[in-house]
Formats: sequence, structure tokens, C-alpha cells
Amino acid sequence: NASDLITQKLYISDVFESTQGKIPLIDKSKYLVHYKTRIKAGIDVSEIEYDVKDDTITVYIPHCTIDEESIKIKSEDITLYNTNISIFKANSEQTKQIIADAEKKAEEYAKNSENGFLEAADENAKVVIKQLLEAANEGYNIVVEFK
Repeated sequence: NASDLITQKLYISDVFESTQGKIPLIDKSKYLVHYKTRIKAGIDVSEIEYDVKDDTITVYIPHCTIDEESIKIKSEDITLYNTNISIFKANSEQTKQIIADAEKKAEEYAKNSENGFLEAADENAKVVIKQLLEAANEGYNIVVEFK
């Protein structure tokens, strides 16, 4: 989207265990799943509002959100290691489920406040908006706040 301002990227490389199938030795398999992805967060600049009073421009920006499209994991970014013996390998439906599970784990990791991803994106958004406006509006005091 042309109005998106990406302010933070998070690179994730993780491993988790997944069990697929129902019948032991036939189609039930345990996999170690290794995936990697890059998640982006930012703001929609079309949602920015501002107020001008005397020599101060106060800019109100939304909090950053995760770009949902950036969470998508491509098949080349995932590796399955079968950790037990079964006659059949993971079929396409099982592989789709494993990829969906990996995307969910990546999103949960990015949204976890302990990682500070969205908080860093917010801080970067404030800095970028302030610097852009200061460069274009000499003589004005620029204040950036969240809505």
C-alpha cells in the first residue's frame, strides 16, 4: 500500500515440533519444523492528523501494526525434518497446516511485548515523522504524539 510507512523489521528463524497424521507407522509423523521469515510493522500515513498553533505543529499518529502480508511464509523458507518412521511423507494439506502453524507462531512472537518489536516500531515512527517534518517546516516546533 502506498500509504504504508514501514518503521521496523523483525527477522525470525525458529524451530518447533509438529505432529501430522493419525495412524502410527502409516501416516502419523512428528516433524521438527525450521522456518524463517521477515515481519514488517509500520503505520498508515493516511491516518495521520495534525494541529497547528502558533509555532508548534502537533502531529497525531496511529500506533504501529504488523503488516499481515509480511507474515506469509513461503515454502522455500520452511524445512521439515521427519523425526520418526512413517510410510508416507507429509502431503500438501499437512504441509499447508505446518506453514499455517509457523505463521501463527511468528505472529505471536512479533506481538509479544517482551520482544519489543511493536514498541520499537512506534518509537521509530515518531522519530521518522518528526525528522521529515522538521526538515520541511523550518522554524516550527514539531511534536509527535500517538492518537
